[in-house]
Amino acid sequence: ETVSKVIEGVPISFVNNTEGYRISADGYQSSVAVTVTGTQTNIDSITADDITAYIDFTGVQPGANELAINLETSGNPYVTYTLEQSTINVNVLTSEDTTSETGVDDSND
Repeated sequence: ETVSKVIEGVPISFVNNTEGYRISADGYQSSVAVTVTGTQTNIDSITADDITAYIDFTGVQPGANELAINLETSGNPYVTYTLEQSTINVNVLTSEDTTSETGVDDSND
């Protein structure tokens, strides 16, 4: 029997931020909810630590942007992962901009 559960608070990280951009902190959302679907046995042990949500900064320009949120998962073929929200609206700032901001840590592994 297939069941689903929502995993809240999956942190959003950033990759390929080669320009050192920052994001305006105004209304910034730092995590996302992911619905996992599969058999009870397969989804029971899945936590936010097993899922990586990230935004790819390749080609992003300063200003208002709607960016896709991507998922990286443990790769269990019997589990389906669905983002509750697949894009995020952010205001991208250059490193010189002094607006209220939150740092964008480039977490390339």
